[in-house]
Amino acid sequence: MTSSLTSGPLGSYKLQAAIAAVHAHATTYEATDWAQILVLYDLLLTVDDSPAARLGRVVAVSMVHGSQAGVNALDALDPNTGGLAYRWHAVRAQLLEQAGQTTEAATEYREAIALAKSSAEADHLRRRAQRATH
Repeated sequence: MTSSLTSGPLGSYKLQAAIAAVHAHATTYEATDWAQILVLYDLLLTVDDSPAARLGRVVAVSMVHGSQAGVNALDALDPNTGGLAYRWHAVRAQLLEQAGQTTEAATEYREAIALAKSSAEADHLRRRAQRATH
């Protein structure tokens, strides 16, 4: 993977592939090299400052620095940018749930459900919300 990053221009697709490769290389979720993924997202944002990349970076921040750091990073983003509002709320709900703030998490899950793009997404979020509050 390293050789592909150092040869040729560093672009969005190459960095996205590198992020995917780090995920694929991990033998378990816990073994994922989140610090490396965070570095790759920081690089990705220099060539593709998209809402999806910013949201992916928030997840990496939370995995490296903890749920509250993820919430803080997420709160610095505009939830209405790039059509990702329901995902913004869903990520915030999950981070709050991980931080033990279940009441706040339930509120965010309800917001994400209301903004979900499909019934399948809304159903998934409902299941997450039920789990968070029980």
